[in-house]
Order: sequence, then structure tokens, then C-alpha cells
Amino acid sequence: MDVGAVAGAAVRGVRAAAGKVLPGTAGAVLGADGASSGQQVMTIGRPAGDVLAACRDPHVLSRLLGELGGVRQDAADGALVWTLGGREVATRAEEQPDAVRHTTTRDAEGLSAGTVLLEVGTAPAPADLGTEVRLRVRAPVGDLAAGAAAFTLLYRLRALLVTGEIPTIDPQPAHRAASR
Repeated sequence: MDVGAVAGAAVRGVRAAAGKVLPGTAGAVLGADGASSGQQVMTIGRPAGDVLAACRDPHVLSRLLGELGGVRQDAADGALVWTLGGREVATRAEEQPDAVRHTTTRDAEGLSAGTVLLEVGTAPAPADLGTEVRLRVRAPVGDLAAGAAAFTLLYRLRALLVTGEIPTIDPQPAHRAASR
């Protein structure tokens, strides 16, 4: 069963029902393209420049996505091509002094061109404890799944920047079956 397709159908159904009850506001509430946003904030004990550099690197982004997908750079135009659930989404990185936004360059299933797929913003953390990082994900899935994806990406980013590796239980150190 394709969970993304089921989630997309559910969002379209809710938008249609909301449109009947509250005409003109369903798109504003649910997003015009049916995509949901998830956002998380975390303090990372590294400079903002290191955080933003990691969020521009396709190799690092692929490591952060792990089993969720991958990112590669297109040799022809330099766009980053994200593979998510078997679908490819091309983005361009828009850089600002304190943020990086990966914006879609063409329509993809559930996302219209110009949609911010991933946004990472930084600010100094309180008490000089590093950088406060805000990560926002937009995906054609429910808000709960988008929020979980944002947390997973931010948790892995923090682990990678602080320790140099992403925690995993693969391979199983206790020699248990991998299905556990």
C-alpha cells in the first residue's frame, strides 16, 4: 500500500469537505498544493556556518534522509534532485546569511513549482550554547508525518555535526534478528 497516495487522498478529501463548509478558506488552511508542513527547533553546539554548509551539501542531506530517500546534484544545471518515496523532486538552494531554503524548480506529485521543500534557519542560541536551528519540511503527507520527518532530520543533523556520525542500530550489535 502506498502510504503517500493514501495520505494525499485523505488531504484532498478533507480539503473538499472544508471547501463546502468554509468556501475560499480550505486552500489557505491546508496549503494550496495539499502539502503539509512540519517544523522543529533544536540547539546544536556548532557555529551557524557549519549548520548551513551541511544543509547545502547533497552528500550530507542524503545521510540525513537515510532510509527516507537520497539527494544528488544534477550535473546539467546544478540543481539538487531529491528522491523521496520513489519520486524525484528537483530543487534549487536559496541562501541567505542565516538560512538555506530548498525550493522546487518544477511541479512534482503533491508539490507545485516554487514550494519550499526544506528550510533551515539559524539564530544564536541563548547563553552562547551554539546555534538554535529551525528546520521546516513541506511534503505531500499529513502534518504528523511531516513533523516526525522534521524531527528525524534535525536529530540526525545534530548528531552528525556534534559527533561526526549518525546513530544507528544497523548492523545489530547484539546479533539479534534485524526485524526486532
